[in-house]
Amino acid sequence: MKKTIEIFEQAKTAELKTSLLELEIYLEDIYIILEKYELGKLDLDMETVDKAKTESMDLEIDISLIRMELNKRLWEEK
Repeated sequence: MKKTIEIFEQAKTAELKTSLLELEIYLEDIYIILEKYELGKLDLDMETVDKAKTESMDLEIDISLIRMELNKRLWEEK
């Protein structure tokens, strides 16, 4: 986790904004797949479902860390 935070701290603001947008889109795609699975519209094996759920949790953490770093920079600029 610490290594991830250091990567975000060293990234340029524009890169972080782009990464944030890409991760949010990817996370939304995973949510859509899981929702279709839960509604019975998509047939997936449990291993795939578990991987998708784990990946969504990881993405949520990364998104939160990027948002925190961007907010920190915003406050530092003032």
